[in-house]
Amino acid sequence: MRLLPYHARLARRPRRFAACLLAFALPLMTLPAHALEPQEVIANLARAQADARAGKKENAYDRLRWLLFTDTDHPTHSLTYQKALAKLREGKPLTFGAAAALAPSTNLARASSQSYFYTDSDTYYLGDSDKDHSGFGLNLTLSTNAARAYQPGREISIGVDLGGNLYSDRDLSSAFLRLRVGHEWYDTGATYALSLFHDMAQYSEHDGDPSLDWTAFGLSLSAARKLASGDTLRGTFTASDRSSDEAYYAYRDGLTTALSASVTHPLSRRSQITVQGTLEQADLTRESLSYRSIKLGARYGRTTASGLSWELGAAATLRSYDDTFTALSYAREDQVNEVSLGLSHAKLKLRDTSPMLSCTLRDHGSNVALYDYNAVDCALSFRRDF
Repeated sequence: MRLLPYHARLARRPRRFAACLLAFALPLMTLPAHALEPQEVIANLARAQADARAGKKENAYDRLRWLLFTDTDHPTHSLTYQKALAKLREGKPLTFGAAAALAPSTNLARASSQSYFYTDSDTYYLGDSDKDHSGFGLNLTLSTNAARAYQPGREISIGVDLGGNLYSDRDLSSAFLRLRVGHEWYDTGATYALSLFHDMAQYSEHDGDPSLDWTAFGLSLSAARKLASGDTLRGTFTASDRSSDEAYYAYRDGLTTALSASVTHPLSRRSQITVQGTLEQADLTRESLSYRSIKLGARYGRTTASGLSWELGAAATLRSYDDTFTALSYAREDQVNEVSLGLSHAKLKLRDTSPMLSCTLRDHGSNVALYDYNAVDCALSFRRDF
């Protein structure tokens, strides 16, 4: 009987989110898309040329890629863009990147908002639910990429990402390495990519405890298409097979797959809305940790004349687990509601990089008290490619 209040609350959440999503989606039915004007094409080509001459070849490359994808009204420009991109790659096949984020959280370790965990055999005290669980993180990533355009519009690459996550709670700190190889096709209004990757993660040592370290092999497929209506359709599929280095944690091993699709509709020259859906499943060694989930979300973004860019989003996730949870007579079920906000300003620069501030308010509801929590996670992030 203790579960009834939770399930009643869980049942009300989808209705509230559906109403919010409907309100976000209403403009899709009435506002037309806009075409890229000739003067916009000329201005962006001039900026790309200026960046290339100034040695900022990655900026020039990104701008030309944007033009190739967006300038669908002039398909005769396609080969010109592709040849220019191939020439830029030939002139600079090796690129580097650095990213950093300061990440405070009100609930760093995802401590339960419940004080007690009721099982079929006993009751466990989880701690004071009003206790401060805030913390701070620092995320660093260095990357390098070698790419070659073997013909206009076709590119192969190999890359390495090396990073670390440092937290005020040392047990959460980790380092990671990703090796990847990819192939990309890009044409007027279309981009397709295939990537194979190998991930390795290493966590801080726990006194006398087995290591949480793991490795994974996977693949990623992605596609983006500019539709005749002006909307942009995107889709991704990822699959990753994870193995723990220690047999003690083998119950976490297994295959996780995710399929995501989104459509972005321009409301004006300075604003757009995106609606996205994701299906995910995990088939792990321990069936009580295996799950199926669906996520629906919407985001509204706008850039003002002064250079301020902001994005407001909302999302809801339903996740059902396959088998009975340990010490309980039922399977775990989660519902996650999120509201997010992102801000950046074109005039705020740190060595040609605009920092971004993002925050997410998360209500992670669960019928297992261990996983019922609330958190506000923020990040001040920077990225520079050179």
